[in-house]
Amino acid sequence: MPAKNLINVLLTMLIILALLLPLSACSPQTESPEKETIKQIACGDEFTLILYDTGKVRAVGKNTSGQLGVGDFEDRYELTEVLLPEAIARIGASDDCAYALSENGTLYVWGDNRYRQAADTSDLAVCTPTPRSYGIRRFLY
Repeated sequence: MPAKNLINVLLTMLIILALLLPLSACSPQTESPEKETIKQIACGDEFTLILYDTGKVRAVGKNTSGQLGVGDFEDRYELTEVLLPEAIARIGASDDCAYALSENGTLYVWGDNRYRQAADTSDLAVCTPTPRSYGIRRFLY
């Protein structure tokens, strides 16, 4: 991994810790109807995805290619829920592209689309998760 990418990943992880740790230390403790535990974290180039045990995905960071999957291209500095229609089992990220595999085996892709990896369109970026058919389910379970 090139040094620049390693530095970006480390900085992103520090941002996540800064976002998560103060919440429990400084906020009054209130009971939420649904407690969530982090299941997986995926880091791209200046953005991060977090998968929770509830199947929800939240994102934070740079969003110039729509890689946060929130329906627009504006950067987010707070965790924002990704617009996914079903529960997610696994997540992944590359430079400016994000991936989510649903519990039913549907692969969703969004973000950079220069090589049509996110959608079969000529759009260079896709800001909402798009289902892709690659027959992934048989490899997952």
